[in-house]
Amino acid sequence: MLKLTSKKIELIAIGLLLGGVIAAFVGFIIFTWRQNAFVTDMRADTSLLGNLGSFLSGTVGATWSLASVILFYLALKEQRKDIKINQDALNLQIKELEDTRMVYVDQSNTFKTQGFENTFFQLLQLHSNTVKELSYSSGGYPETHTNGKTIFIVWKQQLDHFAKGYTPDSEQDEFGGWVNFPSIPYKNFEEVYQALDTKYRLMYLDFENTLNHYFRQLYHIFKYIHLSTLIPDERKAFYSSLVRAQLSQNELYALLFNSLVDGYGDPKFIFLIKRYNILKNFNPDGIPDPIIWEYYLDKVVVDPYNHSVD
Repeated sequence: MLKLTSKKIELIAIGLLLGGVIAAFVGFIIFTWRQNAFVTDMRADTSLLGNLGSFLSGTVGATWSLASVILFYLALKEQRKDIKINQDALNLQIKELEDTRMVYVDQSNTFKTQGFENTFFQLLQLHSNTVKELSYSSGGYPETHTNGKTIFIVWKQQLDHFAKGYTPDSEQDEFGGWVNFPSIPYKNFEEVYQALDTKYRLMYLDFENTLNHYFRQLYHIFKYIHLSTLIPDERKAFYSSLVRAQLSQNELYALLFNSLVDGYGDPKFIFLIKRYNILKNFNPDGIPDPIIWEYYLDKVVVDPYNHSVD
């Protein structure tokens, strides 16, 4: 099959135009043959002119009309090519702009992540230094001093005593001695709540100067992660796990009890503890009475931050 290119079609159109010119010239020769070349009579031979006009219209007119249609088609075809080229160039430019935008987005996200991590790791380092500098002195005789994470071993002993239940007051026996009654286990969550609101608060007073700074600092690290807009939400669990990895079993033990007390860890810190599963590695078998752990699991918490800084 003969395939006509634009160049061939253009040559055909030019050939038609030239053919029309030739036909017009031939027709003019034919119709003026043996006619007086110069006449002074202003009257024209209308019959001759009519025949010449019909001839030119039927040959030259039709030929040039066909040529004009062909040339118009070629012009449209070339225009479509130009539009296609312009569209491709525009699409390429759009793609380049999109790629550039993605580069800027990636750079922006990188800068945001770097900004977050700089503060985050500084907070972690600060907390690590705080733990090393923890110091506790008992009020008994002889007075004992405890430093660093060893403090949480001493505090755990107090929490174990609390977890065993209510301890009735000692009574004097008939010989003047004192009788210590065994602890009465908690019967329900209401008793646990009451004990946390009274007995725990009294116990905590002795450790308040030592542990307050520790709990506040740890809380603000998780709060910083939770409220940060510099990292996506799906990455917050990862950074929380880095903090969690720094916590010993005794620290998690202390964190559990503190989070259950109104005004201490409840409601803000306990929300973060559950939201980021901070107690994931905690072993609840070490609690003398499982009702404490059950109370924690049963406690319903809501987001108290509403994504605003307080």
